[in-house]
Amino acid sequence: MTLREFLRVSYQHKLLIVVFTLLAGAGAFLLAIRETPRYQASALVLLSDANVPSILTNTANPNANAQPDRIATTQAQLARVPTVARRALAIAGLDDRTPEGLIRASSVTADPTSDLLTFTVRDDRSGIAERLATAYAQAYVRYRYTVDSAPYVSANRNLVRRLAQLQAAGRTDSRLYDDLTSQQQQLQSLITLQTSNARVVKAAADASKIQPRPVRALAIGLPIGLLLGIVLSLLAHVLDTRARTLVGVGSALGIGALGWAPRPPRRFRHRLVMVSDPTSDYGESFTSLRTGVDLARRVHGGDVLLVTPLSRRTPGVKSTVVANLAVSFARGGLNVVLVDLDLRQPSLARLFGLKPANGLTEVLLGRTDVHGALVNIPLQAASQSGRKRKELDSVEFGGTLQLLPVATRPANPTDVLATRGVGVILEQLRSEADLVLIDAPPLLEGSDVAALSMHVDALAVIVELGHDRRGHLAEARRRLAASSATVLGFIGSGKEDGAGYSGDRFEVHDRLEAVR
Repeated sequence: MTLREFLRVSYQHKLLIVVFTLLAGAGAFLLAIRETPRYQASALVLLSDANVPSILTNTANPNANAQPDRIATTQAQLARVPTVARRALAIAGLDDRTPEGLIRASSVTADPTSDLLTFTVRDDRSGIAERLATAYAQAYVRYRYTVDSAPYVSANRNLVRRLAQLQAAGRTDSRLYDDLTSQQQQLQSLITLQTSNARVVKAAADASKIQPRPVRALAIGLPIGLLLGIVLSLLAHVLDTRARTLVGVGSALGIGALGWAPRPPRRFRHRLVMVSDPTSDYGESFTSLRTGVDLARRVHGGDVLLVTPLSRRTPGVKSTVVANLAVSFARGGLNVVLVDLDLRQPSLARLFGLKPANGLTEVLLGRTDVHGALVNIPLQAASQSGRKRKELDSVEFGGTLQLLPVATRPANPTDVLATRGVGVILEQLRSEADLVLIDAPPLLEGSDVAALSMHVDALAVIVELGHDRRGHLAEARRRLAASSATVLGFIGSGKEDGAGYSGDRFEVHDRLEAVR
């Protein structure tokens, strides 16, 4: 997918993206403000590698060659033992907490660039968080002192026990007793001079509020919602089987585009633009469509032209296109006969505001002849008045438009269309008109179009972009290939992705398609 296609798909699903972005942001914000308030406090402990016994005895410091970051990491892990947590709770004077709970609600981190340990405690109350953080640091300092002095205390205990044994044996005047006494005194001096290699340099104060943080949650939720909306829009695009572009439809059907019939603006949804306002932008689109169809007719022939939609997903669209196209041809100087052969849902009489007493069914039943059922259609709107009305009245188009409507729906439309009488009627109209334009049922519904194709010269298919499925195009291609009439091409309708009719404008892309 190119960047342009990505932007087109994103714009097409902009509502989905906006909705998910807002929902994710609002959801994160609401969840944040409903969280229980929680505070965090930290205390700092300075580590030291000084070794008093090694200084006094003029011996090498065992920690001299140790890596500083390794020492700090080791001390951070040492502070996480339950013994330190238990002592911290005792110092803080809290008997409603457990060492395991304190460990879960705290952390000890070593700064790789310094000899500092940071003791952090989280709690629902700011004062308790500060007290626990300071107590935790103090407990570690005391525990560190106990650990560092443990070897000397143990050695002193052994010397005391050995001296007691010599005294019991009456050997107090021996040289061994004098040496052990000297070592004991030295050990006691070392224990007395022993200091802790850690001390609290900053007690916890000014606990910060770590939740709820609605602004932070909103800043996280909005991008997540935006990303989710984009992913879903791309997924919807991939799974969407609707025909979206003229190029894609032409490739699937194996035929070219005759032109573009945009969706009617609101004011033209119940009336024909080529009758009421043919000079509008919407009316000009049918003039362009007429040019494309006329060029194809001149190349392939087609005095009797059948226009059929792919399916009946949007009622009235195809009849509106056919009716406006017929008026456009008549305004172009042709004698046009418009025939309503959609016996299942006839709508041409309603579009022209007629309630005919006779129609195609009555002609087939012999109740009237063709001329008795034809209705003359004026090429200007009867409601126009003033200067514009006088100007239109003075225009001589040179063409006429007659309508053969359906006054009575037959009970068996397919059988009626397959009768020889329909072919006879069309042959008679062919001989009397320059163009016979037929409004036919949908191509993929029943066999009506297949039956009518034997009586017409050419046919054109209306494809509703955004509604007709790509799977339908494959079936339509098969039926068009089996048709006995020449397939002139297809007429695009609806709205094409990235191009096409937008508002009241006709895009350049569609005009080029119509000319092609």
